[in-house]
Amino acid sequence: MEKVDCKSNMKAILFLVVLCCTAHLWGQTADDYRADAENGDPKAQHKLGACYFYGYGVNKDLTEAAKWIRKSAEQDFAAAQCNLGAFYKMGYGLDIDLDEAVKWTRKSADQGYDNAQYNLGIFYYTGDGVNKDLDEAMKWIRKSAEQDFPDAQCFIGFCYYSGDGVIKDFDEAAKWFRKSADQGFAAAQFNMGICCFNGYGVNKNTDEAITWYEKSAEQEYADAQFTLGYCYYYGEGIDRDEDAALYWLRKARMNEDKLSDDNQMACRQILEELE
Repeated sequence: MEKVDCKSNMKAILFLVVLCCTAHLWGQTADDYRADAENGDPKAQHKLGACYFYGYGVNKDLTEAAKWIRKSAEQDFAAAQCNLGAFYKMGYGLDIDLDEAVKWTRKSADQGYDNAQYNLGIFYYTGDGVNKDLDEAMKWIRKSAEQDFPDAQCFIGFCYYSGDGVIKDFDEAAKWFRKSADQGFAAAQFNMGICCFNGYGVNKNTDEAITWYEKSAEQEYADAQFTLGYCYYYGEGIDRDEDAALYWLRKARMNEDKLSDDNQMACRQILEELE
């Protein structure tokens, strides 16, 4: 059980700011923001765009969402600039345009917005819209991580774990995984479990590893669900328990499209033996 994973797909990477802004929308709908948005308030425009994105009090309309988020972004509202970059990257309400995606993401990152710094680093990491540059990628992702952005912290942990863009260093990997995991980031919790289980950058501690796997699995993180089921089935780090193994492996199977290929195959094989 040595697989470490934290490189999310680009959709998940780029849309965290939209998801975060909805935390301020509970019980609110488009009508609560429309008057202020029409009067030019950039925060209200951004929130109105989020309402259209999710369909809060209005029919879901990505084109209208993009319109209001652009109005906010053009007033230098950093969260909206980050979102507008994401819209251009993903083609939500706009034609895909990587040059525009990078432009708006950079505007936000230059204001110190942690999510945008991370996203800009990802652009440099993948080479989407810019020349691939691992040094530049790490510069921006580190800026984000140092502001306690959990996705960036997890990503840096992965880089140190694998030696991708930096010198391989398990101590640094575990340090950054823990920072992210302590904020509840499921991928980092899983990766912290891997480090504890194998003694990578920390003292080997299977009890702590199982605890981290459980925290991640309870957030529906598929590889953690599989790994926990695997441990229960083989009695690795925990007493063997076929019922618990069956429970977690079935949950992993429900998220099978999110499992690695190797874990998909192993999950099916163990379930065939248990069912």
